[in-house]
Amino acid sequence: MADRIFWGLTADGEYSVKSGAALLQGYGSDLPNQNGSTTYGFVIRDVVGNLLLSGANTIADNNSILVAEAWGLRVGIQGALCLGANNTTIKGDDLLVIQAIKRVCKIPWSINSLINDAADDLRKFDNYNIQHVFRESNFAVDWIAHNGHSTTNLCY
Repeated sequence: MADRIFWGLTADGEYSVKSGAALLQGYGSDLPNQNGSTTYGFVIRDVVGNLLLSGANTIADNNSILVAEAWGLRVGIQGALCLGANNTTIKGDDLLVIQAIKRVCKIPWSINSLINDAADDLRKFDNYNIQHVFRESNFAVDWIAHNGHSTTNLCY
């Protein structure tokens, strides 16, 4: 029997925001992503795990997966604010982005503005918790991000 991975519930009264990104490889040798399409996605669930909002978008070609991960975090936080989810656990599978938003490492210049904007938005929450999760437990967001390649605008 195959192993199953479930969306873990948060502490009582906490909403959950998960973000992620995907890269669709293109052809060629241009760095950083060989002319591929880079997308991000996010999922927001309530305290019992019901889906409240999800979204995905393609960002400019030749952006790194790091930039896409930071976009997913930023837009996921904005979505939670719009929903009034003032008590939120935010999870992402890119350790550098999570460490940057927690201010445990120096913020890479390529995501500096996105991280600073996200940090400004976090100040509007009553309570928040930021956690790193492994990609395997972020499969819903991963699926949404991979399907973001078919969009040209933020799609909810």
